[in-house]
Amino acid sequence: MSRKSRTVSRSQLNFIIDIIMLVVMMLTAGIGLLIKYVLLPGFKRNLEYGRDVDLSFWGFDRHQWGTIHLIVSLVLVFLVLLHIILHWKQIKRLYCILVHDRQTRILGAIGLLVLCLVLAIGPLYVKPRITSMTAHNIGRMQHSINESQMSGDHASQSPEDAGARHGDHEHTSLSEEIPIYGYMTLEQVAEKYNVSASNLAIHLGVPVTETGRKLGRLRREYNFQMSAVRAYLQKNIKPGE
Repeated sequence: MSRKSRTVSRSQLNFIIDIIMLVVMMLTAGIGLLIKYVLLPGFKRNLEYGRDVDLSFWGFDRHQWGTIHLIVSLVLVFLVLLHIILHWKQIKRLYCILVHDRQTRILGAIGLLVLCLVLAIGPLYVKPRITSMTAHNIGRMQHSINESQMSGDHASQSPEDAGARHGDHEHTSLSEEIPIYGYMTLEQVAEKYNVSASNLAIHLGVPVTETGRKLGRLRREYNFQMSAVRAYLQKNIKPGE
């Protein structure tokens, strides 16, 4: 193969990689917007829709799209590294022109490498700040949810329907007042509300051996809604508990 042919092939390869990299970058941004503004987290989801619902797109919820976002981001990193490798001679030549001192170039390259590693791997070693959900915070969130529900009901229903739907609204509000969260295990929920963990698992279609796992992961794996958990608790909690 002639030198000209190799140059053309190299240019074509660079062009293809750049196009793929552009598409992957746009996909990364699009999935981020989808997770942020469409597949809302629990509290914002309740405020937006006025009730406990599950949101998904193409069969994936926001957590599963988060995993896809991570995979696409890693693909983008790989493409960027490949782009750098293919343009290494040009990058090296421009770097030498911009920074004349050899020692400064070495220190700058090491500093950039360390910065990239810290930004990429550092989050794996970060310790999150843990804040307990106090009764005040839970009550404030529930108040906002109830206000959203009330405004939505008054805007959408006629005066004739108001009396008929009042009982349903009270039933829904009572169910949503039961605070359960995705980080809680089935055993913790059962213990907190004094119900059988095994019966709750059977009701949700979850094997009784899985009661020690978190609700959020079980919900995604066994395809049940948090409203089903609240409905079971509302039905089985004894008065005064």
